[in-house]
Amino acid sequence: MENDITYNQILTSSPTSLTVQTILRSFVEEGKLILILEDSEKIIIDGRDVDTTGHKERIQKLISLARGKGIDCDTKSVMHYAEIKTDGTFLEYILIKW
Repeated sequence: MENDITYNQILTSSPTSLTVQTILRSFVEEGKLILILEDSEKIIIDGRDVDTTGHKERIQKLISLARGKGIDCDTKSVMHYAEIKTDGTFLEYILIKW
């Protein structure tokens, strides 16, 4: 069973890049957050890795970096933060809802 959840964009930070992508659909299924992006890419994040309250300083730093690259992003629009290690790469996600 899946439960729809609304996000509009995802800001992804890795050691080598910072990107913003549009989310077409997002939902929770079996404890995992599943994001379908506009280029049909699918991102799956374990629900335990999604944080709603902490990491405020890190979120602010990532938003500042995004703004420095010309990406329009409002701190008040940030709904969730997640960090994961995949294949030895550390990724951070900021989930945005307008």
